[in-house]
Amino acid sequence: MMGPGIDLPLVDAAGVPIADGSMTLIDEVRGPKRDGCSVARVRLDRTLLALKHHRLFRWKQRIPATLGRSRLANERRMLLRARSAGLPVAELIAVGQRRRWGLVVEQVLLVRWMEHHVTMTQRIRDAAEQGRRAALRKAGPALAELLAQMRRASIADRDFGPHNLLVDEKTADFAAPVWIDLEAAYEAGPDDRGDTLLTLAGTLASWWYCCREDQAELQAVFDAVCRALPEPPGGWRALLEPLNKIVLHRSRKQLRVGSIQTVPEPVRLTSNG
Repeated sequence: MMGPGIDLPLVDAAGVPIADGSMTLIDEVRGPKRDGCSVARVRLDRTLLALKHHRLFRWKQRIPATLGRSRLANERRMLLRARSAGLPVAELIAVGQRRRWGLVVEQVLLVRWMEHHVTMTQRIRDAAEQGRRAALRKAGPALAELLAQMRRASIADRDFGPHNLLVDEKTADFAAPVWIDLEAAYEAGPDDRGDTLLTLAGTLASWWYCCREDQAELQAVFDAVCRALPEPPGGWRALLEPLNKIVLHRSRKQLRVGSIQTVPEPVRLTSNG
């Protein structure tokens, strides 16, 4: 069974060509979007993998990709960078690309498939719907600790949040989340206030959707982050106004597309933070 990106030549994480890179498509996880991106589950030899496939339609995508500056090229670099720093990320197995007239027009990235795992988003929404607040209160510290590890390793991510974390579906808590999507990750010093701001704002906007628009749960995860992260230059109080503005802006985007019904109130500093 063939599918997009299945027949591209592959190299492993060290850049060594894989002699027999033929893959078998098992199923599509997310079909091709308008931007040409899709995710599928595939088998390479006997190994189950998640395959991210990007087709590059425009010159402004192809030229940077040819120079090594595509989203998947960045994800490859950041996966290796994060793993070397001891962060729990998906295991990079291989990458591949196809050129036409000298320009990269298609790319794939393969990581090990996390069997029996679900997104933290799914687990949080289930707990919120069922009113299991004790379970919800375990999710915030788990996410906050991973965010703190990331910033201590000099990594930031504009798209970090529970939607990009996997947890074991067999456990009742949120222990040992695995970070799976690093396309928007980048290197930034742990004391860089602006990069901490961008990372945290995306996290809170995503959390608002996950916790089913529960203000108390949004505040609780912010408190957990304040406890886990070193205080940024200027202190948390100086970060509050720009943080709440960005969270509101992102939430309004979700509101327009119908993902949420309300926007959050501003988070604040509390004695729990």
